[in-house]
Amino acid sequence: ISAAPLGIAEADAQGKIEDANAAFLSLSAKSRRGAMLADMVADGERTAVLKALSNIGASAPGLVAIDATVPGDKARIVQFTFTKLAESEGTVLVFAIDKTESKALEMQLAQGQKMQAVGQLASGIAHDFNNVLTPIIGFADLLLAKMRPTDPAFADVMNIKQNANRAANLVRQLLAFSRRQTLT
Repeated sequence: ISAAPLGIAEADAQGKIEDANAAFLSLSAKSRRGAMLADMVADGERTAVLKALSNIGASAPGLVAIDATVPGDKARIVQFTFTKLAESEGTVLVFAIDKTESKALEMQLAQGQKMQAVGQLASGIAHDFNNVLTPIIGFADLLLAKMRPTDPAFADVMNIKQNANRAANLVRQLLAFSRRQTLT
């Protein structure tokens, strides 16, 4: 147990640490023999630890798990799992696994999924917008072919075509973003 890579501690029913391995003691400066488990975690999460202890004490043998923040130089997210050591005793066995890196990876994955959804949305909007721009540019070309440069409406139709082409360029950029292409 002392060489286990996860923290293991033995505590009484009130949460006083009676014995712990090195991995458990290294989680916090407040994790030491004789200290209270609830003192290891952030202030707002102490009631969750106490509730988990009371739940495991009042229930049949099983597991109660909570995630809590352990403050320190660098705050860590630790999953505490509580179980009774023996039915007749008031002793609780506590397993502590540092989940900080996996939580960070979960957040990166969620952010990546959001970006993928934004890319798909941008692609859909770009395709729909392109479907609207194509006839505008086409009809502007037809009008310009029938008009003379001296026609009073020629400048207005030319302006419509130029702005539609600028919008089409924006659509190409959106499509490149959604396809994760490098823009030059």
